[in-house]
Formats: sequence, structure tokens, C-alpha cells
Amino acid sequence: MSVRDIFKVLLEKMLILVMVPFILVSMVSVYVYMVAVPRYTTSTSLYILHKQNDDQLVYSDLTASELLVNDCKQLVVSDRVMDAVGEKFGVTGEAVRKKCSVSITSTSKTRVIRISVTSKDPVLAANVANLIALEFSESIVDLMGASSVKVIDYAKLPSKPSSPQKAKLIVIAGIVGLAGAICFIVARELLNNSIRTSEDVEIDLGLPVLARIPLTEDNHNE
Repeated sequence: MSVRDIFKVLLEKMLILVMVPFILVSMVSVYVYMVAVPRYTTSTSLYILHKQNDDQLVYSDLTASELLVNDCKQLVVSDRVMDAVGEKFGVTGEAVRKKCSVSITSTSKTRVIRISVTSKDPVLAANVANLIALEFSESIVDLMGASSVKVIDYAKLPSKPSSPQKAKLIVIAGIVGLAGAICFIVARELLNNSIRTSEDVEIDLGLPVLARIPLTEDNHNE
């Protein structure tokens, strides 16, 4: 099948090419606008310094501070920090984990970490992020000997949901629907072994076509 034949088949099946993406986009739109629960994400950033010399900052201090970042990722979500945060709300640390998702990221070769909190409640997400930053600052100084932990940016109240990303999901649904429809039509055409043209006779049977009988429609009533 040539490229020209593929385009011809696709034009003949234009209804499928339109209906499949339309149905898929409609389903995804109903989900993101009516079913999916919006979630809000906010974050706070901290600067961690592990200084061994009170007079000057040396390279070993910077290296130690970088190594501390990996330990911090474990400490942020530890029972010690989460229980302390939960106590502020009158609940357990496990209850905080169920209502909020906490993630920690850091930029390579820096002493800055970012604590992100995601929740269905934007106010809760911001409060938990800031409380985690404060409790974490006290814990890391006490447990790991960091000389200084400073909050660079406190978490702000998120103004719009971080998920679901409605426009992105709808566009993806349209692309997937169109690609799926094209693949289905082409695959069905390629797997169709029926003889429909004189060229098919020559290719499949290896016999020359000597004559053709045109197909006509008899409009006369018998």
C-alpha cells in the first residue's frame, strides 16, 4: 500500500478520524472538570550551612553542607518532624501524611533544598509546608550538627490547582485519539486480504488482467 493509498483510505474514513478523538476528548473533559479532585502544591526553600570554622568558610564546609542535603531528604519526612507538625494541628504525623504529599528536591552542588507539599486544601498545604520548614530547621541543627539553617522563601497560599492539568490532558487525549484512529484504520486496511482491484489480482495471483467489466447500477425496475 502506497502513501497515496493510505491518504485515500483515511479520507474515506474521515468520520472515524473525527469521532474517536471527539469521544476521547469529551470523556477526559468530563473527568477533569467534574470528577477529578483538584490538588494544590506550594513549596518552601531552605539554605543549609555546615560550618566547621567560625572564622572563615572553607571548601570542606561546602562539601559537608552538600552531603547534608541527602540526609535532609530523609529527615524531612521522618516521624520526628511529621509528628511535631501533626501536634500543631492536634493530629498524628500519620494523619498529616494521609492529607498531604511531601516531596524534597535539591539543586545539584548547592546547599538549598525545596520542600513541596501537595494537598486538596490549599491552606493546609501552605501551613504544613511552613511548619515542616521550622521543625526541620530545629531537628537538623540538633541531630546533624548543621550550624545554620535559614528559610529562604516561606510557602505561599497557592492561587490555582497544580493538578489535574486540564488543558494538557485534553490536548493529549485529542492526540492519542487521532493517532489511535489512524493506526486502527491503516492496520485494518493492511490486514484486509480481499481482492478489490485488478492490481490486487496481478499481485496476489500473478496473472495478467486481460479485460475489465465495469460495474454499473441498473436503475430500471424489473
